[in-house]
Formats: sequence, structure tokens, C-alpha cells
Amino acid sequence: ALQTPFAYLTTVNIDNTATTILKWIGFVVVFLFGPLNVGCTYVLRNTVKEQHVFMWSDFFYAIRKNLKQAIIFGLLDCMCFAAILYALPFYYTYATTFAMQMLLVAMIMITLLYLVMRVYIYLMIVTFDLNFRKLYKYAFILATAGIKRTIMMLAGLFTLFILSAYLVILLKSLGLLLLFIFTLAFAYLICVYCAYPVMKKHMIDPFYDEDGNSKD
Repeated sequence: ALQTPFAYLTTVNIDNTATTILKWIGFVVVFLFGPLNVGCTYVLRNTVKEQHVFMWSDFFYAIRKNLKQAIIFGLLDCMCFAAILYALPFYYTYATTFAMQMLLVAMIMITLLYLVMRVYIYLMIVTFDLNFRKLYKYAFILATAGIKRTIMMLAGLFTLFILSAYLVILLKSLGLLLLFIFTLAFAYLICVYCAYPVMKKHMIDPFYDEDGNSKD
């Protein structure tokens, strides 16, 4: 009775069969995030190169060939996304001083840079045999060296998602359906279409001929 004035109501979440299954599904999705991106990147890269694409065989070929690196980078990629999703709302909420506003701007710039870098990293995983240090290093160099295509990529993604959001508001059911079926796939195609020529110019053309043979 004495503790009643100091007590408060709260909600206690207890796992049931459904939540347990969903948690395991979430774990599997995180674990497979990298391999799925690698497979999609390989198919889209060949599409941009105007090569013949055998959808499922090429998809699983890329995963088998780069499985270890794909899983490791996929986990790192998910952790980076989790950090970004935590940091951006945090800095936005506390952006009441000039210093915090500058940190928010810096976080937005870092987020945009990482979103571009990860496209190059997946492209390099399916194209070259590089360690993680070189993947991040070269991704940063390519993202800055191809600044025009980087800007074009971000502008295309921004336009696509604005149109998708408007469609969701206008036609909710159809908009949500297209968001998962069309928007995400087309956004990835935009990324690979903008990024691959930059990688080809700086990492392939100087060292390999059109048939993939070394020029040395």
C-alpha cells in the first residue's frame, strides 16, 4: 500500500509462437541480406553491360562464388543501417543548438556517402577479388571520383521515392504493392547503372581489354 503512490503501469511483452517465428525470420533475413544483394548486383551488372542474363542461374552463381564475403559484408551493412536509423532521429531530435545542427548535417552527408559506397562495394565483390580494407577504400575513391554520376544517382533515387510516396498516398494499396515489387528493384537498377561505368573507367579499362584479358 505504501508503494502504490510510486507505482506505475507498464506493458510486459511475452513471446509466443508467432513472435518467435518472426524473430527467426528476421534473423534469417539479416543473415541472407548480403548474399541477396550480391546476387541482385551480379544480375543487374550484366544487364547494364548488355550481356545475356540467365536470371536464376546467374543469381545463385554469384552467391555461391562470393558467399563468405557476401555474408560478412551483409552483416556489416545491416549494422551500418541500424546505426544510421538510430543516429539520424537522435541528431534531428536534439538539433536545437548550432553544434548539434552541424552534427546532423554531417550525419546526413555520411549517410549519403555510405549509400553510394555500398553500391560500389557490392559491384566490386562480384567483379574483383579484394579484401574488405580495399573494398571500402576503393568504394570511397570511386564515390568521390564519379561525383557527377553520384549526384545523378542520388537525384534519381530521390525522384523515384518521392513519386512512390505520392502514389502510396494517392492509391494506397497499389502504391504499397508497387513499392515492394517495382520501386526497390528500379532503385537498385539506377544505382548500378550510375556506378558501373565509373568502376569500369577507373578499375577495368586501364588493366583489362574488352574480353577480360589482362593488358600486362
